[in-house]
Amino acid sequence: MPTATTVVPRIGVLNCLTERDEETNLFISHCLNFDLTETGGSADESWQNLKAAVKQYIEHCYTFYPEGFSQSASADEWKHFADVLKNCGVVSRVEEIEIELKPPLLEKEFPVWMQGVSTDGANGAVIQ
Repeated sequence: MPTATTVVPRIGVLNCLTERDEETNLFISHCLNFDLTETGGSADESWQNLKAAVKQYIEHCYTFYPEGFSQSASADEWKHFADVLKNCGVVSRVEEIEIELKPPLLEKEFPVWMQGVSTDGANGAVIQ
């Protein structure tokens, strides 16, 4: 559980790869830093879906799951990314993601109350 002092690690530039899947003919965008993937019918749709997922992931990890910042793709996936980047020679797109961080929840127990009504046959409703 996060504490009030949870901080976002310095992330810098996230490394992402978009490729067409030959089997499904969908585009798959992969953020290797957090090992997140999204799909779309076009490269742009897949990219925008990934951008939204990365935003939500960072916001969620900051508030609820700081351990998620240590997720990463496998060494083979990073090697594939490096090979594609080397063969392309240029980065095809760079976009800023606006993150809305909410303070982490403190480690404190809050009571949860539950109420119910049940029937016991002849006597009607019983309030518990």
